[in-house]
Amino acid sequence: MEEWKSRLKKILEGTEDKSKKVAEHSTSSADTRYHIIGFIENAVVPAFRVIKKELEDKGREVVIDSPDELEKKSSITVSITIYNNNEEEFFYSIRGRPYQKMSFAFPYHTEEEPKYCKAEVVLRSGVQQSIDIEKYSKEDIIHNFLDEYSKWAKF
Repeated sequence: MEEWKSRLKKILEGTEDKSKKVAEHSTSSADTRYHIIGFIENAVVPAFRVIKKELEDKGREVVIDSPDELEKKSSITVSITIYNNNEEEFFYSIRGRPYQKMSFAFPYHTEEEPKYCKAEVVLRSGVQQSIDIEKYSKEDIIHNFLDEYSKWAKF
């Protein structure tokens, strides 16, 4: 069994070890959106599908909310909601966002200035962390989901 599947099983059973843990690339404004969309389509959605299958095999209902045409959406957000006995059990979302490169002397920004492509992990309680989409993989998303799900399960 893959390591992350074993961990998910332990979280659901309540047997996970409770003592366990829990340089940016810039791009032009024109490419920022496509980097974020690529990350969502190639890492986030596939990770959510794998998580969904495994949770459904464990008796949970799972809904992935993903816009059909990401290029046309103003907010690039994909979420996964887990239900247990028809009640929402856990919500996890990743929202892609461009960030303007910091400027020390001049607080204004032009469209030509490079932006950083980042994503935010969002739970019902708010933004949990910002992640560099250039360095985050499908496996990283799965492990981050498990970290957050584990925290919720311990609460």
